[in-house]
Amino acid sequence: MVKVTEQSRFAEYLSVVLLYQGGQNDVLGIQIYDGSVKQWKDMRNAYGAVYDLPNPPKGTISLRLKLKNIASGGAVKLVKLDNVIPRFWKAGVAYDSKIKLA
Repeated sequence: MVKVTEQSRFAEYLSVVLLYQGGQNDVLGIQIYDGSVKQWKDMRNAYGAVYDLPNPPKGTISLRLKLKNIASGGAVKLVKLDNVIPRFWKAGVAYDSKIKLA
């Protein structure tokens, strides 16, 4: 699950935290897809597990997670969460990614 933190302000500032991310993966970074320029942008690691971005892209938001798998000797992989945050997102709401990390 991806939670939009309470500090977020719709259309001006987006801050997210991954929920229930336990187990064998460490999050190394989060990217957000900007469809207007057709590229992935790095989100800033604000603190702990919180990532943020001023002026996020408009529309439905897709994220890409850069994960390090501890059990497989530190292999790094990218996991894409398509359309995980709706167009008119709200601060304080958690959105289900439907992705299970092993």
